[in-house]
Amino acid sequence: MAKGTAKQRYNIAIRILHKLVALCIILQFIIGFFFDSLFANFYPSTFMMLHKSIGLSTLILVILLILIRLVSKKLPYGNTLPKPQIFLAKVVHFGMYVCIILMSLSGFIASQLFQYPFWYFDLVQIPVFLPHNAALGAQIFSLHPIVAYILLVLVILHILAVIYHRFIVKDSILKRIW
Repeated sequence: MAKGTAKQRYNIAIRILHKLVALCIILQFIIGFFFDSLFANFYPSTFMMLHKSIGLSTLILVILLILIRLVSKKLPYGNTLPKPQIFLAKVVHFGMYVCIILMSLSGFIASQLFQYPFWYFDLVQIPVFLPHNAALGAQIFSLHPIVAYILLVLVILHILAVIYHRFIVKDSILKRIW
């Protein structure tokens, strides 16, 4: 192992959930950022159903990931990482969790307030259970794109950290999660 900073791995549940959340976020960025310019022209209701379904799935997955991380063995960052980098890693991870939850909830709650039911992956209808309030729905939904851009910045920082560890530091910290 090169410059062994990670001899331990996260448990299998954390590793699988991390990959699933990453996949969901990538799909959400593609559908969300290109919806109006591309997907709205081709089966907009299908892509909106997918966006909402993946968003709800992401919320569930990230809550599971957080809960499992809270009860799982904590892995040390290792003594090769400077304290500012450890602090930044924690801030970025926490920020991504908060943004994912805010993204999912702002979309879901706004849809509820707009009275837009949807079919979860065309399998189960998610009923509307909040009263109609388009003004409040618009206010809540106004957070959706703002949080999306903040999440995008955090994801880019996360990817840059991966590149930094893999190609510059050449440590084995990435083996903990992959």
